[in-house]
This record gives sequence, structure tokens and C-alpha cells, in this order.
Amino acid sequence: MSDHTITERNEASGNWLTKALAKMIVFAPWAWLLVFGLFVALVSLTFGAPPSYGQPDPKDAGLASILYIPTIVLMLWTLASVPAAIVLSVLGRISGQPSPFARRDWLVYGIGLALYALIAFSNVGGLMTWLAD
Repeated sequence: MSDHTITERNEASGNWLTKALAKMIVFAPWAWLLVFGLFVALVSLTFGAPPSYGQPDPKDAGLASILYIPTIVLMLWTLASVPAAIVLSVLGRISGQPSPFARRDWLVYGIGLALYALIAFSNVGGLMTWLAD
């Protein structure tokens, strides 16, 4: 096996990893929206009303509380995805590699991030106050 083949294989492996990381970044806000939406829906169905501060405590919301930790982890991953997307794009440009993000990826990511920001930072329905309880 020649050194040239090993180098090509290493580049292909790194390219695959970069693309996988890019997809994880693009879908991070959507994963959070899905899990958080399920969490709120289950709590609402279980307790008969949308959750509000202290009603119920998100960590003690019965069966639905199994979604509490995934919601928090995905929320943090979504926040971390912004600098990760920037770094991945800049590193791609510096190394001369094509961007791992297609234009469609930026659109999907941007819409998901805007929805995430709307819910997380404007505290729609007091849901973030409830989650932080």
C-alpha cells in the first residue's frame, strides 16, 4: 500500500467526520425544538394545563421528566453549535477545502436557530422560566 493511498484514505475519513459534524450542527436547533416540544406537550397532557413557573417542577413532572436532561443538553449543544459552525467554516476556508455546509444547510440551520432564539430568549409562554425552575 502506497503512502499516497493512505493519505487519500485519511483525507476521506476526515472529510466524512467534518460532514457528520456539520449535519449535527445544522440539526441541533431542530432536535432541541422537537424534544422541548414533546416535553411541554407531555407535561401539558399529564397535568391538564401548559406548564408555568413551579407548576410542575420540570424535574418532577412525572414520566415526562425523562425529557428534562435531553432538553437541557440539546439546548446547550444548540448554543455551542453557533461558534462550532463558524470555526468549521473558517477552518474549511483556511485549508482550501470546500465548505461542509451547503446553502440549504445554512437555510435550515438559520430557520431552526431563529425559532430556538424566539422561544429561548423571548420566553414565549413563560416556558423558559418554567424550564429554569
